[in-house]
Amino acid sequence: SNPTRRPSSDTTDSTTAMSKRALGSSGAKRLVYVDHNHLVAPAGQNLAHLTLPTTQHHTPSSNTAHAFTTLAPAHSPHGVSMLAASHAAHVLAYTEHVLRPPIRLVSAQALAAPASLAASPLAVLDDASSPLGYTALAFSADGERLAAASRSDSPRLLVWLWRSGVLLHEAALASPLLEVAFSPADPTLLC
Repeated sequence: SNPTRRPSSDTTDSTTAMSKRALGSSGAKRLVYVDHNHLVAPAGQNLAHLTLPTTQHHTPSSNTAHAFTTLAPAHSPHGVSMLAASHAAHVLAYTEHVLRPPIRLVSAQALAAPASLAASPLAVLDDASSPLGYTALAFSADGERLAAASRSDSPRLLVWLWRSGVLLHEAALASPLLEVAFSPADPTLLC
């Protein structure tokens, strides 16, 4: 008998509201699970962070407070454009709505200390040939690789070993990608 965790209506309402804000009208932004208890979503210039309850049995009658915080990682007033999380590496990657945006990678533990989120990124990946930013970000299942689809007149797919900043692969695309994903079985295969 495997206990099933059922979120309270408060959690469901908070998650639904966060999801609606994250998706907006474009659908390009999204809600990501950093781990089993933390959700993050782009919210204008900020990242919205929701901490879910950690108990196995959560009943609607219990009064568990849900920590909903707003993080300000943006270096520009135009906000966060793309977001990805790696459960394996405990890392969050994001880009902003600016020309030639770098991809910033921060520790998921930094969510507990919002001041350190923008101050000390683990890595900053910069691709000067992606002047309009990115349409998709994704980590491999092992958390070692980060893929990004560029938004430009000549869209490209880029794959980095993010810890070292080494660009492993670059491929021209016929049209921009809206989503990119690694195979869960093989971190060298992209879908």
